Amino acid sequence: MMYYEFEVAGEVYKLRLNTRNIVSLEKMLGCNPLMIFGAGDKVPEVTDMLAVLKCSLEQYQHGITMDKVYDIWDKYCEDHVITDFIPVIIEIYRVSGIIAKDTDEKN
Repeated sequence: MMYYEFEVAGEVYKLRLNTRNIVSLEKMLGCNPLMIFGAGDKVPEVTDMLAVLKCSLEQYQHGITMDKVYDIWDKYCEDHVITDFIPVIIEIYRVSGIIAKDTDEKN
């Protein structure tokens, strides 16, 4: 099973969206997960980034709460700016089959 490893404050989280989590994410966002980027010229809202993070945590961190996601996010933002999370979203989408993997990538 493929996942993206996301390290925050020494903790490593496995992030992936399965079908159940994609449907849940669509309900939270009110749109297709790709739409958080607009036409490629939009920075996603923090609310949308947190929704992606929560839903992608659910497969491997069963019972994850939004409060725990806020804690993870706060720790992440101690060493990063919020736009640093955009490449993380892209990697989550890649391992989850939402967008294509790089063709140069060797697995």
